[in-house]
Amino acid sequence: MFAKIRLLSVFFIILFLALTARLFWWQVINGRTLADQARNQHTTSTLTSAPRGNILASDGTPWVARMNAWDIWANPRILNYSPLEVARKLSPLLAEDYLTGNDAVKEAVLAEEQRLLPLLKKDASWVILKQKVYDAAKKNIEALDIEGIGYDAVEASYYPEASSAAQILGFVGKDSDGLDIGYFGLEGYYNLPLSGKPGYLGGERDAKGSPLLLNGSTQVSAVSGVDLLTSIDKRVQSIIEEELEKGIEKYGAAGGSVTVMDPKTGKILAMANLPSFDPSAYSSYSNSLFKNPIITDTFEPGSILKVVVMAAGLDAGVVRPDTECDICSGPLKLDKY
Repeated sequence: MFAKIRLLSVFFIILFLALTARLFWWQVINGRTLADQARNQHTTSTLTSAPRGNILASDGTPWVARMNAWDIWANPRILNYSPLEVARKLSPLLAEDYLTGNDAVKEAVLAEEQRLLPLLKKDASWVILKQKVYDAAKKNIEALDIEGIGYDAVEASYYPEASSAAQILGFVGKDSDGLDIGYFGLEGYYNLPLSGKPGYLGGERDAKGSPLLLNGSTQVSAVSGVDLLTSIDKRVQSIIEEELEKGIEKYGAAGGSVTVMDPKTGKILAMANLPSFDPSAYSSYSNSLFKNPIITDTFEPGSILKVVVMAAGLDAGVVRPDTECDICSGPLKLDKY
């Protein structure tokens, strides 16, 4: 009898120690992890993007402006038309080169239709059809009344001067997390101040994930990116780009660069390179065109420095525009040169 009691006592002592050890594991050793998991299950947090700053010319007009745009997506499983019908309805509104009255329209629309069709045939509840579509196209798509088409508000960069000053400006692309980030030029160098600071929205949610308004929420407003005022004069920039193009064509050059600087302040008034690229369609161009060769490339000075020497002489008053050199008898050989 006593042996059974002793055996039961030992059993309950071991069971008590095991339960105590297990509770110690969950409550003390693993307690913080479990508390974090529980908090994450009934709370939600969302980052809100900050409006990106504009890049301005010397007169305050935009080189790069930020505009509201839309990512167009579809749920192919609930479309109220066949994939082919939807592709044919959307392609004229989403074609990249949508012009009017020429054969390029038909080609662009057909290419867009062929691009959209396999996306709309996917067995998925969400596929992206087009990114950064402007308001006019969105309204036209909404008018088609196609079930299963949705829209997400995003921000897009607009270039009023098209490809002008492209290598000065750079462009905005996506990082590994799918967030907007500046690459090359001013967009890349000043990415942080242009990007601003994202906001934060947090609060509790119910079992379905819906926010519980009664318990309040935490909100930190996003801080907009700063506008960047440059010294680039649009008129001067336009002139040197036109003249550079003429010079390259005249002499059959592979490319060229021009810089215009204010000699009194050192401000860059214009800077042009050819060949160049369109920052609104940067993915269609070779990466080699994105850098600014005036800044990144090395070159043999040659006769370029003659202008610098002459300008310094005129500024110092040691020569005049009509000064003739009486002792200049041609090239002077120094050592091997």
